Amino acid sequence: MKHVVAQVIFMGAVLAFYFAIDMMRKKDMKHKENIWFVNVCFSSVMWSMGFFGMLIQTDPAVALYWRALGFAGIISWLISTQYLVCHFDNTPKPYRWIAEGVALLGVGIFFFIIQEERFTFKLTEVGMTYSFEKSIWNDLYLVYLFVVAGNLLISVVNMIKNPKVNRMRNLGKRLLLAEVIIVAGMVFATILPLFGYPALPVNAIAQFLGVAVLYTAVLQTNRSRITLDNMSEYIYYSLNIPVMVFDAKEKLKILNGAGSSFLGIKEENIPQVTIEDMFKVTREQVFEFEGTSQNVDATCICNDKSCGLTVDKICDSYNDTIGYIVVVTDFTERIKYVELLEQARKSAEEANEAKSIFLAKMSHEIRTPMNAIVGFSELLLKMDVEDEIRSHVQDIKSSAHNLLAIINDILDISKIESGKTELVQEKYYTARLLEDVTVIIASQAQKKGLDFESKVDENIPKQMYGDKSRIRGVLINILNNAVKYTDAGKVSLEISILERNKKKIKLAFRVADTGRGIKPESMATLFDSFERVDEKANYSIEGSGLGLSIVKSYLSLMGGEVKVSSEYGKGSVFTVELEQEIVDDTPMNKEEPRNGEPAGKKFGFKIQNIRVLVVDDNPVNLKVARGIMSAYGLNVDTASGGQESIEMCKNCNYNIVFMDQMMPDIDGMQAMQQIRQLNEHYALQGEGKIIVLTANTIKGMRDALMKQGFDEYLGKPLNIDRLESLLCQFIPKENIIFETQDVVEDEASQESEEITYLKESLPEIDVEMGISHCGGELDDYLKVLEITYKYGEKQLNELKQLWEAKDYSDYNIKVHSLKSTSLNIGAKDVSAEAKRQEEAGMNGEYSYIEDNIDQLIADYKDVLKKIKEVLLHYGLLAEEMDEEEKPRLDERMAIHMFRNIGKCIDDFDFGKVFSILEESKKFRIPAQYAEPLLKIEELMDSLSVDEIREVLKEVIPKS
Repeated sequence: MKHVVAQVIFMGAVLAFYFAIDMMRKKDMKHKENIWFVNVCFSSVMWSMGFFGMLIQTDPAVALYWRALGFAGIISWLISTQYLVCHFDNTPKPYRWIAEGVALLGVGIFFFIIQEERFTFKLTEVGMTYSFEKSIWNDLYLVYLFVVAGNLLISVVNMIKNPKVNRMRNLGKRLLLAEVIIVAGMVFATILPLFGYPALPVNAIAQFLGVAVLYTAVLQTNRSRITLDNMSEYIYYSLNIPVMVFDAKEKLKILNGAGSSFLGIKEENIPQVTIEDMFKVTREQVFEFEGTSQNVDATCICNDKSCGLTVDKICDSYNDTIGYIVVVTDFTERIKYVELLEQARKSAEEANEAKSIFLAKMSHEIRTPMNAIVGFSELLLKMDVEDEIRSHVQDIKSSAHNLLAIINDILDISKIESGKTELVQEKYYTARLLEDVTVIIASQAQKKGLDFESKVDENIPKQMYGDKSRIRGVLINILNNAVKYTDAGKVSLEISILERNKKKIKLAFRVADTGRGIKPESMATLFDSFERVDEKANYSIEGSGLGLSIVKSYLSLMGGEVKVSSEYGKGSVFTVELEQEIVDDTPMNKEEPRNGEPAGKKFGFKIQNIRVLVVDDNPVNLKVARGIMSAYGLNVDTASGGQESIEMCKNCNYNIVFMDQMMPDIDGMQAMQQIRQLNEHYALQGEGKIIVLTANTIKGMRDALMKQGFDEYLGKPLNIDRLESLLCQFIPKENIIFETQDVVEDEASQESEEITYLKESLPEIDVEMGISHCGGELDDYLKVLEITYKYGEKQLNELKQLWEAKDYSDYNIKVHSLKSTSLNIGAKDVSAEAKRQEEAGMNGEYSYIEDNIDQLIADYKDVLKKIKEVLLHYGLLAEEMDEEEKPRLDERMAIHMFRNIGKCIDDFDFGKVFSILEESKKFRIPAQYAEPLLKIEELMDSLSVDEIREVLKEVIPKS
């Protein structure tokens, strides 16, 4: 037994010596971990030889010398291991110095614990061994061992828990195993001897096992370094793209990890795999080529992916091919991306086409209701009405035309960006253009308490040629900005002549304000789309940032330019320079009325013995057109669809057919083509003309429609000047009689006592704002209040129901309506809260609505309560009675009421219809008539005339 243990310990010393020599032989001693490991190995040799020599001795005196050698090996082993572990762990310097310093204390302890009196030697079955005598130095030695072991444990655990690279965690686990083995050995060789038991040489064996574990750890670290020998291996296996290396016989020799995963090839199958097994290619395509490199397109057999093979020859110094490197590039995603780009290109083209269609339809939809406003205005102006009413109607007409211009501006920003904007140049009267601009701006300035000044050179020509709509858009946008960004002071417009000859004139339009001004750094982005300068200071001012962008685009089209000068905090000056052609060189008359007509006179004409057909699917449009054209003396028939117009043209040869372009059943194009084929009268170049009615103003539309077979193009809403021009063009002169009539000047209205009463009765409402929204007419404002009260409770109930049903989309629409309704009457606070709820709904902030909906409803109910008192005061609302208290309306009177409604509908007297409906609420209506009456009331909200007539047909008995 004695010789067996000694031989095992001796073999450990030999192997430890081998580990040290092997490490030194590999010439890796420039790395610190290798240096400290060699020291550990030599310390292990000393430790093992010390125990080996002690075990084989019989003389205690000689055994003491071998034990001293063993203790020297232990102390050296601990110091070297501490340095090695601290190096691996990259331990912070302060802690590292402490740990290494504690380990070095063992040198001092060594000289005290090797004294003869510290040990007692005796022979055992395994050989000479020892036990410690009781002394302070032996106790210090034991403490020293445990402190060093603890420091090693801390460093090793830190390596496992917080590795700087992944391999450090595995290395830490190995070091932890080595320490566990050594600490276990210390129990038998160090702790037991302190209690009088003989030391067992287990620690010598354990420390060698620990050295062996350290040896594997250090080898792993060395292998992880890139050297000249393993450089290519690291390159192949570190790349995340598939790489293959073939020999000169085209046999696969190396396949990196990425290639193995991509191709689905296991490592043991690599020698049997050919290029044709991996890709849908031939051997010749890949390996037989001129030059040193080529690219081959291929499809992977394993995953059916599209790939690119980059094949490079490997040549020796004699330029002989000794192998091939093939790099595989997966093109699948790139191909998908290209396909997506192509799809996106097609989608963009389709979207652009859809955008044009949308603009055409949107232009049509927006202008359809405007057609009624402008049309009825024209119709009223043709009638014999009071001068004050004529003035208000003229203002409505002017404002409607200005609104159309603004709508065109909004639509134009899209057309500008897509390059589809075109100039519409025509003759225009300068005074009329300037009047349109100044009326709008002067009104806006007055509302803000600003002075508005206009100074025009009297020598500017009376009539010029250009795009008056674009010029008006430029001036209104700049002036509107001036008013918006000016809180006090004035806004001025000055027009002067820069250059002039017989045919052309260059004008300067100078707009100055005393507003907020523009910062120098904001000048560069001033004309960008959707750009608002100084957003923080101007957050309270509403605007989309399109105005100045449109200004610059319009001026570029017209060959003009705009210049800006500004001082922040003091105001700005915008100067527009623009050249126009001169039509009438006569100096402009400032008092010149609308349309350039002489003061005090209104020109017109009547038409005799001419029948026309107007085709439109919108009944309101038909009413407007009939009224306007009848005022000229035309005999007007109407058709509500394409098929109906074809049947009517079969029975009558109309002089002119005004054909709507967009209709649901047969559109205007199809109807026109079929009418052309009816007879010679309607054939191209025949006497019957077909003029297309359309709100589509997309570039080139007029030419396109006329190429399709229409005789002319008339935009909607109906432009009276254009209509008159077409009538004069296509109607024989003998059927036209020209006439003039006197026009009396308008008188301005003033604030009355009623307005004072309204201000006192409606403290939560800005009455003046509400009246201004009704064209300045008190009567109209009272009617709006009446309608607001009538539908107010219903509107709030619907709002509450939508919220309770969590119908957020419709709730946003309804609260948007409430915002507009309340703002129209001047209830600014209610409108502001409705706006906040609308924004909250759009942003998904439903908790805000939940917290505030009850207050909004309560505030609006309070407004409705005050409105009710006002309506009662003016007799516009009867005192509410219980249903049982109301007198019963008998069946005969109910039928008579429905007949009166029908007569008023035929006479276009909608106001009388509303009065009848309101009066009916004072009576108890027979059950069979209550529902039809309610249906008519609902249809009157949208003036659905044809639907109302259908209801009346069902309820009125046939006579």
